[in-house]
Amino acid sequence: AQVWDAYRYNAENNLPLEPNVQRDGEDLLLYSRPIGLHSATCLRCHGTVGKDLKKEEFAALRAAYPAMDSLSGYTSGQPIGIWNLLYQKSGLAARVKAK
Repeated sequence: AQVWDAYRYNAENNLPLEPNVQRDGEDLLLYSRPIGLHSATCLRCHGTVGKDLKKEEFAALRAAYPAMDSLSGYTSGQPIGIWNLLYQKSGLAARVKAK
């Protein structure tokens, strides 16, 4: 939740949205990357009603996906989600080198 809040803060303040690696305990690393809306195609479902998608299109999406309210109203470049990968730190360098 803290990483997601940081990405949202950066977006609201026009700061870069970049991948992040941090410790999670003694032996874990957390890799995070924001999922942003960068195309008109994404905004056709997740954009602003009346601007990026028609009211009737939104109504159809909302009928099919009841939680749609929380997934619309975004603008281009805003983060809508986050990818998280949790790695075990011990042996990670050896596994990467082997590939």
